[in-house]
Amino acid sequence: IHELNSELRVESERSLMMRSADVLEKITSKRPTGIRTPSWDYSDATLQIIREMGLTYDSSLMADDNCYELLEDEEPTGVIEIPVEWIRDDATYLWMSPDGSSRPDSSLDDVLSVFIREFEGAYQDADLFQLTLHPHVIGY
Repeated sequence: IHELNSELRVESERSLMMRSADVLEKITSKRPTGIRTPSWDYSDATLQIIREMGLTYDSSLMADDNCYELLEDEEPTGVIEIPVEWIRDDATYLWMSPDGSSRPDSSLDDVLSVFIREFEGAYQDADLFQLTLHPHVIGY
Protein backbone atom coordinates (compact mmCIF):
# COMPACT_ATOMS: atom_id res chain seq x y z
CA ILE A 1 0.00 0.00 0.00
CA HIS A 2 1.81 3.10 -1.20
CA GLU A 3 -0.83 5.25 -2.87
CA LEU A 4 -0.59 9.03 -2.68
CA ASN A 5 -3.19 10.22 -0.17
CA SER A 6 -3.62 13.53 -1.98
CA GLU A 7 -4.82 11.66 -5.08
CA LEU A 8 -7.38 9.48 -3.26
CA ARG A 9 -10.99 10.08 -2.38
CA VAL A 10 -11.42 10.48 1.38
CA GLU A 11 -13.25 7.14 1.67
CA SER A 12 -10.42 5.32 -0.10
CA GLU A 13 -7.75 6.99 2.01
CA ARG A 14 -9.60 6.12 5.23
CA SER A 15 -10.14 2.52 4.08
CA LEU A 16 -6.47 2.03 3.17
CA MET A 17 -5.27 3.51 6.46
CA MET A 18 -7.68 1.33 8.47
CA ARG A 19 -6.84 -1.82 6.51
CA SER A 20 -3.12 -1.16 6.95
CA ALA A 21 -3.59 -0.79 10.70
CA ASP A 22 -5.66 -4.00 10.76
CA VAL A 23 -2.92 -5.95 8.95
CA LEU A 24 -0.21 -4.67 11.30
CA GLU A 25 -2.34 -5.53 14.31
CA LYS A 26 -2.97 -9.03 12.96
CA ILE A 27 0.76 -9.60 12.42
CA THR A 28 2.01 -8.07 15.69
CA SER A 29 -0.98 -8.42 18.02
CA LYS A 30 -0.59 -4.68 18.68
CA ARG A 31 -2.56 -1.82 17.17
CA PRO A 32 -0.31 0.84 15.61
CA THR A 33 -0.05 4.09 17.56
CA GLY A 34 1.35 6.19 14.71
CA ILE A 35 1.74 6.48 10.97
CA ARG A 36 4.12 7.51 8.22
CA THR A 37 2.08 8.27 5.13
CA PRO A 38 3.16 6.86 1.76
CA SER A 39 5.68 9.21 0.14
CA TRP A 40 5.10 11.55 3.11
CA ASP A 41 1.96 12.64 1.26
CA TYR A 42 -0.93 14.37 3.03
CA SER A 43 -4.43 15.12 1.80
CA ASP A 44 -6.84 17.61 3.31
CA ALA A 45 -8.37 14.67 5.24
CA THR A 46 -5.22 12.87 6.44
CA LEU A 47 -4.96 14.54 9.85
CA GLN A 48 -8.66 14.03 10.53
CA ILE A 49 -8.35 10.31 9.71
CA ILE A 50 -5.27 10.04 11.94
CA ARG A 51 -7.28 11.54 14.78
CA GLU A 52 -10.30 9.28 14.08
CA MET A 53 -7.97 6.28 14.32
CA GLY A 54 -6.70 7.45 17.71
CA LEU A 55 -3.09 7.61 16.52
CA THR A 56 -0.73 9.57 18.75
CA TYR A 57 1.98 10.43 16.26
CA ASP A 58 2.70 11.03 12.60
CA SER A 59 6.08 10.96 10.83
CA SER A 60 5.39 12.45 7.40
CA LEU A 61 6.04 16.19 7.62
CA MET A 62 9.13 18.44 7.67
CA ALA A 63 8.22 21.68 9.47
CA ASP A 64 10.97 21.40 12.11
CA ASP A 65 14.05 19.44 13.14
CA ASN A 66 12.44 18.26 16.36
CA CYS A 67 9.07 16.84 17.38
CA TYR A 68 6.09 19.16 17.67
CA GLU A 69 2.33 18.89 18.14
CA LEU A 70 0.22 19.18 15.01
CA LEU A 71 -2.37 21.92 14.98
CA GLU A 72 -5.71 21.95 13.20
CA ASP A 73 -7.38 25.34 12.80
CA GLU A 74 -4.68 26.65 15.17
CA GLU A 75 -5.82 24.24 17.90
CA PRO A 76 -3.68 21.42 19.39
CA THR A 77 -4.66 17.97 18.11
CA GLY A 78 -2.81 15.70 20.54
CA VAL A 79 -0.92 14.23 17.55
CA ILE A 80 2.86 14.58 17.76
CA GLU A 81 4.85 15.03 14.55
CA ILE A 82 8.17 13.17 14.33
CA PRO A 83 9.58 15.07 11.35
CA VAL A 84 11.24 13.45 8.37
CA GLU A 85 14.13 14.82 6.32
CA TRP A 86 15.35 14.02 2.81
CA ILE A 87 18.99 13.74 3.92
CA ARG A 88 18.01 10.80 6.19
CA ASP A 89 16.03 8.89 3.53
CA ASP A 90 17.71 5.92 1.81
CA ALA A 91 15.73 6.47 -1.39
CA THR A 92 17.41 9.85 -1.89
CA TYR A 93 20.76 8.13 -2.42
CA LEU A 94 19.87 4.68 -3.70
CA TRP A 95 16.61 4.90 -5.63
CA MET A 96 15.70 8.37 -6.92
CA SER A 97 17.76 10.61 -9.18
CA PRO A 98 17.07 14.35 -9.21
CA ASP A 99 15.80 14.26 -12.79
CA GLY A 100 14.10 10.85 -12.51
CA SER A 101 16.08 9.40 -15.40
CA SER A 102 18.15 6.81 -13.56
CA ARG A 103 19.19 5.46 -10.23
CA PRO A 104 21.63 7.66 -8.34
CA ASP A 105 25.24 6.58 -8.18
CA SER A 106 25.72 6.44 -4.39
CA SER A 107 27.68 3.72 -2.67
CA LEU A 108 26.40 2.17 0.54
CA ASP A 109 29.56 3.43 2.27
CA ASP A 110 28.74 7.00 1.19
CA VAL A 111 25.17 6.67 2.43
CA LEU A 112 26.33 5.21 5.74
CA SER A 113 28.77 8.10 6.11
CA VAL A 114 25.95 10.63 5.69
CA PHE A 115 23.75 8.80 8.19
CA ILE A 116 26.60 8.60 10.73
CA ARG A 117 27.31 12.33 10.40
CA GLU A 118 23.62 13.08 10.81
CA PHE A 119 23.48 10.88 13.92
CA GLU A 120 26.59 12.44 15.43
CA GLY A 121 25.22 15.95 14.87
CA ALA A 122 21.87 15.07 16.40
CA TYR A 123 23.56 13.37 19.34
CA GLN A 124 25.85 16.35 19.95
CA ASP A 125 22.90 18.76 19.91
CA ALA A 126 20.54 16.37 21.77
CA ASP A 127 18.24 16.52 18.73
CA LEU A 128 16.04 13.98 16.99
CA PHE A 129 17.60 11.39 14.71
CA GLN A 130 15.36 9.15 12.63
CA LEU A 131 15.78 7.46 9.29
CA THR A 132 13.37 6.67 6.49
CA LEU A 133 14.34 3.24 5.18
CA HIS A 134 12.64 1.19 2.48
CA PRO A 135 13.18 -2.62 2.48
CA HIS A 136 13.15 -2.68 -1.33
CA VAL A 137 15.82 0.05 -1.47
CA ILE A 138 18.26 -0.47 1.40
CA GLY A 139 17.70 -4.22 1.64
CA TYR A 140 16.64 -6.36 4.56
